[in-house]
Amino acid sequence: KLILPNPDRNYDELYLYSQAETIFEVLAGQKNYDFITSNQFQRLAKFENMTNSHISKAHYDIIYKNVVRRSENTQMDLNCFFEALEDIAQRLYSNRRDVYENLS
Repeated sequence: KLILPNPDRNYDELYLYSQAETIFEVLAGQKNYDFITSNQFQRLAKFENMTNSHISKAHYDIIYKNVVRRSENTQMDLNCFFEALEDIAQRLYSNRRDVYENLS
């Protein structure tokens, strides 16, 4: 169930989580919703406004490898995906302090 943006900030986190989970499923494709490969993750760079002078497609591969290395898996699961999104947000919006603000 999708929770629409609401003035109450408590709902924003649920909306953000739902949207990120949907993106993860799109990247994973039909066969496997549990994990995504580096190539699937790099497809994020093709989305509008997902690259700039601080982050390029090559950075996505580095982010993928760093996040997966810290996990117990050999591929990226949904929890790792959220960690990676935080890293991407920090790089895309390096002039802002609040990472959550960058993601929303």
